[in-house]
Amino acid sequence: MERFTQALEDSETRLDAFDAIRSLIHRIVLHPGEKRGEMHATLQGALMGILDFAKDTPQHTAIVTTKVAQGSLA
Repeated sequence: MERFTQALEDSETRLDAFDAIRSLIHRIVLHPGEKRGEMHATLQGALMGILDFAKDTPQHTAIVTTKVAQGSLA
């Protein structure tokens, strides 16, 4: 993980590191939230399994992160 972080920080290897991350993401599904401008995103793909393994507490349900869009009326 440390080498991967270094690759992201190095301008010469950054694009390859981003490509590696993208290859682990199958799909990002967006769903409208309850409030105006609110959006929920669900990440699908191998990256979710890696993140579950890394945090040592597997989660079998989707992780949803919510953020109100900039400039929207909340």
